[in-house]
Amino acid sequence: MARPREPLNKISKWAKWKRWQREGKAASRCARCGKRVSGRNAHRDHKDGNQNNMGASNRQTLCASCHMAKGRASGEIA
Repeated sequence: MARPREPLNKISKWAKWKRWQREGKAASRCARCGKRVSGRNAHRDHKDGNQNNMGASNRQTLCASCHMAKGRASGEIA
């Protein structure tokens, strides 16, 4: 028997991300290049760059390469 889940407001952001990834809500393709992504290569990105905006409409899945390129283009990564 599965143990009951904790409410989302009681668990860490990392645990929320892992649950989001495990339950299949993460897209299986990169939103920029369309490459199949999974596991460590599937990065969650905030479309507006605001790390505190956790709304579903603000999240997208990117491959590691596209996530790095987006960070460089926005100046977040040197």
